[in-house]
Amino acid sequence: MGVVEQLPSPMCTAALRYARRGWKVFPCRERDETLTVQTADGPKPKLYKAKSPYTGKGCNDATTDEGRIRAWWRQHPQAMIGLAMGGNKWFALDFDPRVDESTGEIFDLISLKAATEEQIGCELPVSLTSITQSDGVHVIYRQPEGDPIINRGNLPRHVDVRGKGGYIVAPPSVLYREDGSEGRYRWRGGQHDIDPVDAPAALVQALRERKPKAAAAGGALAKQTGAAGGTPASAVR
Repeated sequence: MGVVEQLPSPMCTAALRYARRGWKVFPCRERDETLTVQTADGPKPKLYKAKSPYTGKGCNDATTDEGRIRAWWRQHPQAMIGLAMGGNKWFALDFDPRVDESTGEIFDLISLKAATEEQIGCELPVSLTSITQSDGVHVIYRQPEGDPIINRGNLPRHVDVRGKGGYIVAPPSVLYREDGSEGRYRWRGGQHDIDPVDAPAALVQALRERKPKAAAAGGALAKQTGAAGGTPASAVR
């Protein structure tokens, strides 16, 4: 009897689909995991957080090589899919809606987007967009010519930048929480068949400047729209 080839997991199938589009991927942990590691003082427990890379070099291991991708997901069938920003010549705006526990101030997608556009002085163009497991939003743009955009924190609060040296988790990844619940990543509108577009020059300029992080717009605008994460994903185009 011949050897029966194991069918790839759904996550592996998605990772291969991205690789065939030329997107470099690598596996990330789908849940928190405590492992025993050797230290100078002997074996010690070490916590590896969900979303951290399974591979030794993280996003620098990202590849389109199908053999390597299959091997990774054979070992970790449920692994989430990491998309390397620098390796794919992209960067992403990471909008993270939330309620400030100390003040009760609401930061929703509409207010975060408005604060970002106010800071840079122009609208953010429509581009490849995913919804995160916590109902945040990743908007992906092409890296500009010249100096690449790196991981930065100089946009409004709760708007981060994932650039060269960073990564995001891609749909249809699933995060498994300690309480037994699941957090799912999905493409806005269920589609991923568009490519990232160029970022506006004003955004590129702002991200290349070394300035303190600006305050996010909350208050009246946020309060009009309800709880964090309650606005539709289309609010961030």
